[in-house]
Amino acid sequence: MPSADVDALRAIRAASTRLQEWWPEGESPRSWDGVEWSGDRVQALNFRSSGLEVLAPQIGQLTALTKLDLTNCEQLKELPPQVGQLTALTYLDLQGCEQLKELPPQ
Repeated sequence: MPSADVDALRAIRAASTRLQEWWPEGESPRSWDGVEWSGDRVQALNFRSSGLEVLAPQIGQLTALTKLDLTNCEQLKELPPQVGQLTALTYLDLQGCEQLKELPPQ
């Protein structure tokens, strides 16, 4: 049975045409580039230079996430408020996200 993190990753993928190209449909999320796991939980996401335009609200379901690298995602305009649910997050890199003007208050 898929874990909640697998379901969240699939939803994040579905919301982004870039991630649909980057993460092939037939492959397991455990083999997707830029995803680091610890047991059943996603620990880190590396979207560096991925061309990501949208970060789906399901990101908030990855509550064990400690590292989120969005470096050089020039097309990313906003972060969903659900990033405030990432209480384990200790590293967030937004360098080069030039269209991103503010963080959600959460």
